[in-house]
Parts: sequence; C-alpha cells; structure tokens
Amino acid sequence: MFEVLSEPGGEFFDWKAKEVQFSVDKVLCDLTAFAVDPGSIKTGWGYLTGGVSPDYRWADVPGTKIAKPGDDYKPAFHLDVYVTENAGAPVTGWRPWTTRGRASRDALNAIWEEVHDGAKANAGKIAVLKIDEIVNMKYGPAIVKAPKFSLAKWIATPAREEPDSEPTPAPEPVAPPAADDDDLF
Repeated sequence: MFEVLSEPGGEFFDWKAKEVQFSVDKVLCDLTAFAVDPGSIKTGWGYLTGGVSPDYRWADVPGTKIAKPGDDYKPAFHLDVYVTENAGAPVTGWRPWTTRGRASRDALNAIWEEVHDGAKANAGKIAVLKIDEIVNMKYGPAIVKAPKFSLAKWIATPAREEPDSEPTPAPEPVAPPAADDDDLF
C-alpha cells in the first residue's frame, strides 16, 4: 500500500504528480482527506537546486505579492496540514506542506476562497479537505495530474507536538466531537 521514496528529509507533506500520490515523510500514500490550518498559509517564492537547502522567501502578508528574489525562483506556498492514518496516511500528525509545485498551487488555489471564507465563521478550527478525484491539468504542452479538493467540514484543531518536547496543550477545552467527527476524518 505504501512506497517509501528515496529522497532525504524529515517530516513533510507533498503531492507527487509523477507518482499520482501524496507523500508523507517520504512514504507514498493514497490519501482520501487531510486537514489544513488556514492561519498557517504563507505565500512567496522558492528556489531549489541540488545539494543546497531550499530557499523560500515569504510575503509579510499571505496572499500579497513580493518582488521575485531571482530568475530561478518560482511561486511557492507553505501550509500546515494534519494527516491521519484513518484517511490513508502512514502516520497521524501535523506536517508542513511547502512547495513551489504548480499542480499543488493550482489545486489549493481552486478551493482556497471557500477555505478562507469558512475560516471566518470557524475560528480555532481547521478545514478538512476531501480528495474528490485526480484531474489532468495542462501546462503548455505538458499534462500534469493533480488532486481536486472539496471542503468536507471543519474540526477542532488537534494539539501540536514540538520535537523533543512535551505535547503542546490545547489552548482551551473543546466540546466533545460531534457524531460525524469520529476518528477525526
């Protein structure tokens, strides 16, 4: 069910268009859903080259444009996502989604207005995105596979754990999950 990728790195989340799967911590998986923290969004530019750490430059205000730092930089975004084993991930927990992948940007952009607007009425919650299907996106002569999302629901924000530390307590007690919140998603 899972295939481990050979690239280096720690905890991360990404869409792998060539494999037509998501990757969580170097493990390819068939996710059915994941949650996003709308308040964690960053937009800007990213530069990647072999043998050097990625260089990301973020706007002070998400969604605003900043000057392109160099010719080799591409548009990028960062978002904190929450994955669960129940939805097909190899682990349950928070992962960073930092990418300059066009298919990922376009897939997220297609649902972002609904997420952004919903966040206003769901303070302190995160949005569960359902992967409805995989679609073909055309970029010049290339066809790239990308996920198509729908906003499934809003859930209480799970606690975040810092490496080598005690779990961060939730800011305030929350009501018990509703009947449709069982197992998060």
